[in-house]
Amino acid sequence: MPEHRRVLFLANVGNRDLNVDGQPVSDDHRARGEAILADYAAYAGRLSAPILEVALQRVLREGTADQPLLVTVGLFGTDQPSSAGSHRRRDTAPFAHVLARYLPERFPPQQRQVHGHVEKPVLVRTIDENPSYYDAMYEWFGTQLARSELARFDRCYVSPVGGTPAANFGLLLRAIERFERRCQVLYVPEGGRQPVVLDIADHLVQRVVRARARDAIERYEFARAADLLQETGADPALIALAEHTAHRLHFDFEQARAALDAPATKSARNECRELMRRLNEGLDALLDGEPCALVAELYYNLLVTYEQGRYVDFLARLFRLHEALLRLLVEKTLGLPTDEEKGRAHPAYTAGIEQAPALKAFLDQRSERGVFDATRPPNRWALEQLATYAVTQAGAASPWPELAAGLKRIQALADLRNKSIGGHGFRGVSRAVLGRAYRGDLLADLATMMALLNVSAEASPFEQVRRALLAEGS
Repeated sequence: MPEHRRVLFLANVGNRDLNVDGQPVSDDHRARGEAILADYAAYAGRLSAPILEVALQRVLREGTADQPLLVTVGLFGTDQPSSAGSHRRRDTAPFAHVLARYLPERFPPQQRQVHGHVEKPVLVRTIDENPSYYDAMYEWFGTQLARSELARFDRCYVSPVGGTPAANFGLLLRAIERFERRCQVLYVPEGGRQPVVLDIADHLVQRVVRARARDAIERYEFARAADLLQETGADPALIALAEHTAHRLHFDFEQARAALDAPATKSARNECRELMRRLNEGLDALLDGEPCALVAELYYNLLVTYEQGRYVDFLARLFRLHEALLRLLVEKTLGLPTDEEKGRAHPAYTAGIEQAPALKAFLDQRSERGVFDATRPPNRWALEQLATYAVTQAGAASPWPELAAGLKRIQALADLRNKSIGGHGFRGVSRAVLGRAYRGDLLADLATMMALLNVSAEASPFEQVRRALLAEGS
């Protein structure tokens, strides 16, 4: 059996959309429409809907023998309250109900050389507000087209001909918002035998998608931005740049490099090409696992989570940064490697502590057992003790004491981290909660600490790419 495609056809009903004996119904449209509806059988063979029929014929030509169309028609007619006075005489809701009976008869199943038909029932919705108000019509059609049952349609056709300009404005914009590129606009000129397919949907969707891409870039959502830039037909180099940055956010530096090495980047121009070159060079240290480069990258990543309002993720990264800085401090000041080998401390770490009597005595004194086990990989407590010792030995010009003091202040957030879903509990985290738990300006303190390592937030690859993509799209 052929597989049917379901499509939707929407139109406002105007005063010239229903003909009797080839002529538009004139004068009191409400009363004439009600009279025709009440004695519908008497008008058999006398009714026609020239504008809607031309548009529906065009829709049905899209059907094939393998995929015939099932067309659901939605008609919108006015039915204003009595307060509208004489304007009620021109209401088109009765016409809509007449057409709801006529159109399925005009386009029934099994027509010759037509692959599809108008389904029953035709949907009729009555507009009970002033159809001349643009804002009211925009809101009204927004409610109508938000219905969940509309999701089942493969395509939506809109014929913005009958009805008031405000009603067609509302229908057109809301249909494009709901169906985007699945919406096609058919305009039937008066007396025309062929509808004109308008590109307005594509133009508006393109503008909407560009706005979404810009919003994604503003929010550092680079994976989403790459997809949206692809949809807008943006320069492939800009898409590659967004993809690169999305991979970097996940510390996937191999894929980040692959994005910059892709053939698409050859189209990069001027500043964009130079930025890509710098980003590619910066990946060398990250791929080599250079500690200072990884710490800087983690700091830049942490700032993104804060700007996005992902405060649980921010806390998780903050304490990962805390540990990474402790390790860096210990390695740079004491020369002790803090990584492990086969589940045990690095041999040079063990030997370095055992061969430094003053350090060993300091650690033994602070250990609960009275003896510091230098064969175990250093945990956070061990790193903190080593850092404490290191700063007591540092010179007056050394940056390490100030860094250690900053790390100690961050410990005030440890309880919050542990009780959040990033630790072992379910406590909520917000900017306000962070502000109450930390005394001072956390981001400013982090910036001061990172500046001691010659790391600036302005050098963030995420910020650089964000600015570049926004500049290209402005």
